[in-house]
Amino acid sequence: MLHRLQSDADRDDTYATLSGQTDHAPASGPRFTLRFQADTRWSEIQALCERLNLRIVSGPEEGMIDVTPTDKLNQAQMRALEAALKQSSSVAFVGRQG
Repeated sequence: MLHRLQSDADRDDTYATLSGQTDHAPASGPRFTLRFQADTRWSEIQALCERLNLRIVSGPEEGMIDVTPTDKLNQAQMRALEAALKQSSSVAFVGRQG
C-alpha cells in the first residue's frame, strides 16, 4: 500500500510504503516474513509488533510484512521469538531469513 508523502506543488510525487523507512531498523540480520489471517486488523499487527519488539521493514503487501527485531538477539532468543509468532492466532505463516 503506497501513500503520498508530499502534496506540495514544488515537490515531486514521492511515495513510500505505509511502514516507511526507519533509521532504527537494522540494515542486515535476521528477518521474518509474516502472512496474516484475512480478518486481521492493522491495529492487531501493530500491537503484535510492539509486544514482541519488532520493527516493520517492508510491506504491507498482499497480506504480508517483513519484520526485524529491534534488539540484537542470540539464537535461543530468535527461536523463542519465532515460536511466539507462530503461536499468534492472527499469523498464518512465519518465514525466517537469516
